[in-house]
Amino acid sequence: MRKHAMIVRTISLFFALCLVCLHVASAEPSPQMKAAVANLVESQNLETMWPAIIQSSSATGALEVQRGAQEKIDEATWLTPAQRERAYEIIAETAPQIAADLDTEHSRIPVKQVVTEMVFEVYPKYFTAKEIDELARFYRGQAFQRLARLSIEASSEAKRTGKSVDTVMPKYMARMTPQEQEALVRFSNSATGRKQMRVGPALAEEGRAFLTKATEAGMHAVAVKYGEMLRAKFDSEFAELPDTEK
Repeated sequence: MRKHAMIVRTISLFFALCLVCLHVASAEPSPQMKAAVANLVESQNLETMWPAIIQSSSATGALEVQRGAQEKIDEATWLTPAQRERAYEIIAETAPQIAADLDTEHSRIPVKQVVTEMVFEVYPKYFTAKEIDELARFYRGQAFQRLARLSIEASSEAKRTGKSVDTVMPKYMARMTPQEQEALVRFSNSATGRKQMRVGPALAEEGRAFLTKATEAGMHAVAVKYGEMLRAKFDSEFAELPDTEK
């Protein structure tokens, strides 16, 4: 099960990187690498998976912004208990709008172009063209396709509840058939599977850097809009508070 969890984290990272919308200048890849990257991108079944990725990312992103706003309310010691409770209600009422705005931001992303650029930039640092082809074969398999869908659900639950993916993933893994679980074990025991788990931390670090740089402007714009909406609502409902205390 531990190996399964490690694969889940790597797969979850790959799908998280689908949010990247960044042009990357890199060296011209070899024909073999070009073919391997195209094969890997095609193996992801993005047309089917992307709507679920957007929905999960938008929902969890809205929760993160909502929690940030709640922390600010917690710091506002001058609010009465009734005002604090109403502030929490206002935040919850506004949350669906943030999710809708994030949906709009994410829907603008040219998925295949973005994933191709990401793979060209990141994967050749860690994998040969042959290994990338082996990854693509694994990604096309039924076991990966099921695991990818389950990992999105597990990641969404983990972010929503504050639990770790390792904590919530076992109940999702239980949905997989013995044959699918065996396919995961075979891949994890292969040379490419072992390498994938070994380079995971470095790959994750690059992924976080890509994601932050690519999405921070859009996320900031949505967060600012959300903050302004809350401020206006608070000003309207708590007008009696001095400016220094709003």
